[in-house]
Amino acid sequence: FKGRRPEFADVLGQSISSAQGFSQIGAGTKVLGITQGFSQGTFETTNRGTDLAIEGRGFFVLEGAQGTFYSRAGLFNFDKDGYLVNPENLRVQGFGIDPTTDLSNGVIDDISLGTPIAPPVVTSQINLSLNVDANDSVQTFDITAPTSSSSFSNTLSVYDSLGNDHAVTVWYSKTSASASGSVWRWNATVPSADSTTAPSAGATIVSGGGGNLSFDSTGTLTAVTGTPISFNFTGGAAAAQSIAVSFGPLAGAAGDQTTQYAQSSAINSFTQDGNAAGSLQSLVIDREGYLTGQYSNGA
Repeated sequence: FKGRRPEFADVLGQSISSAQGFSQIGAGTKVLGITQGFSQGTFETTNRGTDLAIEGRGFFVLEGAQGTFYSRAGLFNFDKDGYLVNPENLRVQGFGIDPTTDLSNGVIDDISLGTPIAPPVVTSQINLSLNVDANDSVQTFDITAPTSSSSFSNTLSVYDSLGNDHAVTVWYSKTSASASGSVWRWNATVPSADSTTAPSAGATIVSGGGGNLSFDSTGTLTAVTGTPISFNFTGGAAAAQSIAVSFGPLAGAAGDQTTQYAQSSAINSFTQDGNAAGSLQSLVIDREGYLTGQYSNGA
């Protein structure tokens, strides 16, 4: 509740004369008016993220059928259409966000959730770091018998243009070894049921491409070929989805490198830049007034 202050005025007035001159005195008083107090109140915590208060000077700006209103009352909620409103259904106004800079775009408008679904992001980049066992024998990869013709494999999820996730398996086979170093063949595949591309005769998987990993005699990665790879996923997704594959920095560069040491083959790290569509999970309004939504896909 805001404080109010009554202000008084004379009911009647009379003038008197004295040695010092004329002066006026009142004969009774009346209430001239009551003014609104705008001193800062105390803040209290509530259990709703849309309960707001302004610290210092300023007003919330509200829009309705009768025009623009200004208020210090921050009792807001989202209506069925996704607009932030007060109890009288006046729409709270705010500044939009420039998607490039994440700063205010300077345009004031209704605060709306828009769509409660965050769109999917297509996977366009895979980053891998692993070790392949230097003691493994030389062999030739056979897509009809991948398990027996490779030394190691790892499976990872990627996302198509519709947000469907697909399991991509990368197979690793040592193809040559010498005193100066070794070469490993890598092949990225998906199950044939996951691709509109017909599999090779006798195969149950479809290749999206592959290349070579070259290592020197110290087990350091010196060259990578075969990237990007490409898949034609099922389900109506965009065809020929191109995905660049990084195995880490080459010799002489800092970072999480792929290596060939006399240790069991293992994945050190894996990331990819795609995600499925996500539903809105929570909303937070911070001290600076930024409204942030958190979606189930991490957006």
